[in-house]
Amino acid sequence: MYKAGLNEIEGKAVVKAAIELMKSHRDQSLGLVAVNAKQTEFIRELLDKEIASDPAAAAYAQAWNGKLEEYFVKNLENVQGDERDVILISTVYGKDESGKFNQRFVQSTEYTVTGV
Repeated sequence: MYKAGLNEIEGKAVVKAAIELMKSHRDQSLGLVAVNAKQTEFIRELLDKEIASDPAAAAYAQAWNGKLEEYFVKNLENVQGDERDVILISTVYGKDESGKFNQRFVQSTEYTVTGV
């Protein structure tokens, strides 16, 4: 469900997948990317809460803390050049309250996305 730049259902699913990866693949670096700042902040806050309440995820975060490939949560504009073993992407797409599904990127002055 998309509403005002946020898809909470997708954000929660991305965080759930990240926690599972942290617990089952402790040796793999992780990055989470969202296509806008609002979704990024939602994911970051939820992930922080989940890590704080899950000892295995907290151990993963602590083990990677301060290392070159520390896990991250970033929006699309700030992720260029970052490499991780696993990157989860939150597109934020979803049906709005009326059930309509819009799939579009906002055109920037620097980049134009075509063929989407």
